[in-house]
Amino acid sequence: MYLKLVTYLTCALVLAGCGNEQEKSIESKTIDGFKQFKFGSSIDEVTKGGFCSFRFSRLPYIGVEALECSDYLVEGEKRLLSLLFIKNRLARIVLPSAENEEAIISVLKSQYGPQTSTEKRSDKIFDTLFANGAVKLSKTIGDNGEVSNVIVYSVLDYTMRRKAAENEVVSSITNGHYNFNKSMTIGNALNGWSSECSNTEWEAFAAPRGITGVKYSCSVRDLREWTRAAKKYLKSEQQRGMNVGADVFESTEVENIKNELTWFINVDGSAQLESLQYVLKWKNGRQHIDENSKERGMALLKNFIYPNKTRLGVSAEYMSIEDQVVWVFERSEKSMKQ
Repeated sequence: MYLKLVTYLTCALVLAGCGNEQEKSIESKTIDGFKQFKFGSSIDEVTKGGFCSFRFSRLPYIGVEALECSDYLVEGEKRLLSLLFIKNRLARIVLPSAENEEAIISVLKSQYGPQTSTEKRSDKIFDTLFANGAVKLSKTIGDNGEVSNVIVYSVLDYTMRRKAAENEVVSSITNGHYNFNKSMTIGNALNGWSSECSNTEWEAFAAPRGITGVKYSCSVRDLREWTRAAKKYLKSEQQRGMNVGADVFESTEVENIKNELTWFINVDGSAQLESLQYVLKWKNGRQHIDENSKERGMALLKNFIYPNKTRLGVSAEYMSIEDQVVWVFERSEKSMKQ
C-alpha cells in the first residue's frame, strides 16, 4: 500500500500520470504547468479557481510575486504549494514532497527521459534537472542531516524573465535625471565616472516593509592613492609620539574600496536618494563601512560624479581621500581590531 501511494503521489507531481504517456520522448512533451496551474495564468485567474487558500508571500526577488497555500490536496493530503508570477504571469510552481528521492527521480526519468544535468548549488543543496531544466528536483540537506525534496516546474526562460524584471526597476533610476543637470541621465553620469571609478554595478533589491531599492556601486580605480595617504597619516602620528606599530601599517593594505549609492522607489513611481556608503575591505579580511547622509550623497553627485572629477587630494563638502583616512583610523578603532 505504501509503495502504491508513493507511486501515485509521485506520478501526480510530474503532471502526466503513470500510463503509457511515460514512454513519450522528452521532445514530444510540452511542460505548460502543473495540473490546474498553467504557465501564463494571472494571479486573478489562479485565485478564482478556489484550489486552495492562497495568500501572498514576500520574496527577496524583485519583480516576482508569490502565492502560497498549505492546504493544496494531493490524494486527500494537504500539501504546501507556491506559485511564482513575473509581470502577473505564472512562471514557476514549487511543490515540496515528502516522498523518497530515488522514487521521485525514477518517475521523472520515465516521464522526461534521462536527467539533463545535475547542479551543486552549495554543500547542502543539490539539483537534478529534467527536460532541459523545465522540471527540477531540488534536494536540501539540513544542519541535522534531514533531507527535504522540492519539485520545481518553470518556464524555460524563468531566470531571464526575472532578470529582465529586475532590470526594469534599475532602469527607473538610470533613465531618470536630476534638475541640477538635465544634460544626461543618472545612469550615464554614474557609469561615466571614470576619473575615480571602475567595475560599475547596479542591482535592485527588496528592502524591509515592502520597499524596493536600487543600489549603485563602483570600485575606486587607484588604490595606491589611498595607501599613500594612509601611510602619510600614520607617519605623521608617529612623529607626534603616537605608538603606531607595524601591524597598524599593514592595515593600509587595502584590497578594495567601493562607493555605494542607494535609492528607494516611492509608491508613486518616483525615487529618492536614500544613502551613501563608503566600503573599505582590507587584504586581511577586515572591513569598514562609512555611512553618510543623503545630503553628502547629493554633494558627491553634483560636485564629482556629474562633472567626472576625482576626489583624490581634494578637500570638498564630501570627504577627500585624506579625510577618509583620518575617519577610518581615528573613528573606527573597533572595526580595525576585529
